[in-house]
Amino acid sequence: MRQPLSIFNFKNPKCWCVLFFLVIFIGDRVIAQVLKTIVNQSQFRYSKLYGQTAQSDFLLIGNSRGLVFHQPTIAKLTKKTTINLSYNSMPVDLACAIMKDYFDLYPAPRCIFFEITMLNYNNKKLISNFMMYRSSANIKKLVERNFPKLNWWCNFSHIYQYNGEVLLRTLYYMFKSDQDWALRQQANISQVKKNINNMERFRYQAKQEDLENLRDLVKLVKSKGSDIKLIIQPLFPGFVQKIKNFNDWKQRISKFTGLKIYDYSQIDFPDHYFVDRVHLNVSGAKAYAKLLYQDGIFK
Repeated sequence: MRQPLSIFNFKNPKCWCVLFFLVIFIGDRVIAQVLKTIVNQSQFRYSKLYGQTAQSDFLLIGNSRGLVFHQPTIAKLTKKTTINLSYNSMPVDLACAIMKDYFDLYPAPRCIFFEITMLNYNNKKLISNFMMYRSSANIKKLVERNFPKLNWWCNFSHIYQYNGEVLLRTLYYMFKSDQDWALRQQANISQVKKNINNMERFRYQAKQEDLENLRDLVKLVKSKGSDIKLIIQPLFPGFVQKIKNFNDWKQRISKFTGLKIYDYSQIDFPDHYFVDRVHLNVSGAKAYAKLLYQDGIFK
């Protein structure tokens, strides 16, 4: 006689299978909820954003060059609340989604400062690391479009959405601010100059999709009564001359968005302010923040 399946009959292998998968399912959800609680309590920039503790007068956004906006110096000089929401390798569509989320969560800021060399890069990989912020409709849409299989797996296993670099950053900044996130070393100046001299001339890119995302963000910002300023951070002396279409590239962005571009790419900064040909170190970032303030950018 076949033994009936019963949750109370622990001699039946089928019962153990059901129990095993039930424990895995519940454990997955419980651990994911614990991770969500940890993420929400961190001092990391996006934990503050989605935890609704990031209300600011000034928003700073970009990829690794956006990190050059030295938030502590800017906040000190302007006496305004400020947050830097930049991240290494951030693509334009992700940056725009984050800005839209800010407007959904907070009163309109005074101004957004958008570092536009981000338009020259279109690496979507970082979007997959933002799975842990899928509570945002804007982030969820990006993930579904760019990583449909990953999105499916994260729906199946909730802890899988925490599998990425952004979680590690969140844990690292659990009990300290991340707003002083800047490179500390100095460039090997002779090597940087040699690399620039040996470079072939190349073209900067600005994909139509990214331009449209930026234009949509500009419209949203204006409709909310805020301001947005497009900025190019300082670049190592001589590097801009390697970009064939630099002026045309700027003009195209300005025409598409209807905004002026504040170009600091060729500002006369000493070589020791740089880490490499496109990034300032912390000393350069502080000097740059002071220059922006002196120029009245934050007015």
